[in-house]
Amino acid sequence: MTLSPMQLYGRDWIEQLLQSYPAELLAQPQRQQAIARLSELGIPTRRDEAWKYTDMSELLARPTHAPAWVETEPCQPLADDLCTWPEAVAQMVLVNGRYCPNLSKLAALPAGIQIETVIEAPLSIAQPDAWLLLNAACRPETLVLKVSGVIEQPVHVLCLTHAPNSDIASHAHIQVIASPNSQLTLIEEHRSSQPTAHLSNTLVEIQMGANAGFVHLLLQGASEASYGLNHTAIDQARDSRYTNHTFQGGSALTRHSQEILQSGSHAQTDLYELAILTGSQQADTYAIIDHQASEGSSRQEHKCVADDQSRGTFNSTLRVRQVAQHTDASQSSRNLILSDKARIYTRPQLEIVADDVKCAHGATVSQLDDEEVFYLQSRGLDRNSACDLLVEGFAAEIIDQLPIAEQRQTLLNAVLSQIR
Repeated sequence: MTLSPMQLYGRDWIEQLLQSYPAELLAQPQRQQAIARLSELGIPTRRDEAWKYTDMSELLARPTHAPAWVETEPCQPLADDLCTWPEAVAQMVLVNGRYCPNLSKLAALPAGIQIETVIEAPLSIAQPDAWLLLNAACRPETLVLKVSGVIEQPVHVLCLTHAPNSDIASHAHIQVIASPNSQLTLIEEHRSSQPTAHLSNTLVEIQMGANAGFVHLLLQGASEASYGLNHTAIDQARDSRYTNHTFQGGSALTRHSQEILQSGSHAQTDLYELAILTGSQQADTYAIIDHQASEGSSRQEHKCVADDQSRGTFNSTLRVRQVAQHTDASQSSRNLILSDKARIYTRPQLEIVADDVKCAHGATVSQLDDEEVFYLQSRGLDRNSACDLLVEGFAAEIIDQLPIAEQRQTLLNAVLSQIR
């Protein structure tokens, strides 16, 4: 059989990566199914519309392999240092995709949260791409969180890539089952134990029952040489409320793909995204928000600040089905370029079949306003300080949406330190 260019692209890289995993792990039936589908699809190229502006060539040029499982004691000090969310009632730590109870802090874990691990979990994504299939084939296990009742304090999940040597691939899978009327705030943080080049490939699936509330904070950017691929899949039942706060930056490449399915009526979705980029960093936001029931609402606010030779991408589709009458939805992508060589690509899209809806989208790409800079300089600031203040105000509009007020200034300082 003759393979298409799409199937050939990255084929050697995939084969070398799979050969580095234990044969008994890959022999499991569901993993074999994922590998078979992966062989049919191949790695997406930039001809694929969803990956048009995502350059994975540098990663695919590196001979990437499975992480060697190590004792977790060397990770203990780092896990303790990264427990920087005093508001969190519990911390769960994954090392290279494997849940580590001995590194986690569970003494105050609420009774409404149950933790399980599953070695072989089915892939429930209807049309997975190659990276999701790689995750399904190679992840060591699935961390399952079952949530019931109202959890007042946040829960922190630390996804730590332990990469003492370069070019490892870490795959993590987290499933959250939020029962009807439950509420939870989840902090998902990705970090690395060493500043080495590696791939972190994570899938988070959240199934929300009727009237469930879920706040999801995602912090991407493990290390300067890392590649971080995050996929978030949400299924919302009636009257459920999902809010996502995503912060990207500090890595060679970060990509956050979101699939939001409003399967029940009166569901509410709010997405807030901020990327701060310098050097040759890339950050991609890709989303499909699918309204499949009536009376739903969604709001997406995306901002990107690009300096030096960095590149940011926003590619989001708002889909409103015929049955989704009375939908109220909006998309906004506002972007700031700080250098002549930085690039930002933005593409908000509407696919509307229903005829009684209120939907809008908009996008801007601009530079700092010279008049605003001049005004601040006339008040005694030097040019660099004036520019910093304007960028801070631009970013703060997203950060101020955080429900954890005590962390807003800390996070603002962290993201802005990258461009100062």
